[in-house]
Amino acid sequence: MALQRALPLLFCLQLAAGFQLPQAALRPAAARGAFTALSPIRMQEEPAPAETPAPAPVDFAPTAAVEENKGPFEDFDITQYSMTISIFVVFVAVKSLSALGVIDFD
Repeated sequence: MALQRALPLLFCLQLAAGFQLPQAALRPAAARGAFTALSPIRMQEEPAPAETPAPAPVDFAPTAAVEENKGPFEDFDITQYSMTISIFVVFVAVKSLSALGVIDFD
């Protein structure tokens, strides 16, 4: 009976040991010198160059669509369907073994 109570406590102790902080993290930040290492960071705006070129005009006219003759499988990407194919293969394998009588789910 004592072993049944002691064993779970030992497992909990082992798990709790993983949550302990190292001693350096428990010391105050001032003692570590963290305030001296950090300095305030300020963004500085750089002066703009004297001559800035005007942006190029944007053409919003629609372009003509170009149709390319592609084969039936050029747009097919097997990596998009790998999970579906895997599930199908497992399904067919289980159904085949069940039909042959190797696996019985009754």
